[in-house]
Amino acid sequence: MRSRLKVGLAFTGMVLSNLCAMLGLVFYVLEHPRDLVPRWIPISMVCFFILTFLGYWGTVRRSAQKMANEETSEQRVQRRRWIAVGLKFGLVFYIVALLNGILLIMEHELPLKYAGVGLTVDILLILGFWKSLRKLQQLELDDHASLGSSPQ
Repeated sequence: MRSRLKVGLAFTGMVLSNLCAMLGLVFYVLEHPRDLVPRWIPISMVCFFILTFLGYWGTVRRSAQKMANEETSEQRVQRRRWIAVGLKFGLVFYIVALLNGILLIMEHELPLKYAGVGLTVDILLILGFWKSLRKLQQLELDDHASLGSSPQ
């Protein structure tokens, strides 16, 4: 099976399975409007989400390694460009989310004790995107240096 198809199927499976779990919670709440949701339901949903994410991550990692072994240098450059675009998009998205959270705090629409977790996650995601982008740029610089020093 082609690597891209495997990744697409894994992603679809992850999204659909978590969507079904969420719909199950919604239907439970609709059937029992006055009752509290039992503690085991959200805990099992979080565990299920983590397990499906880890399965997706493993599938993508194996497929990416297989694709990297089979690609040409031109395909590698194109793939890295798309990765850089995605990382820049994620970086900008979470910077805007961070600024929006700060704005909500300053306007007193969101208490600091609730916003602290969201802002912390935003900052960690920004740092992760930034580090990944820098690592990608360093890989490109290393490739250019190795191409320039190789005899022709």
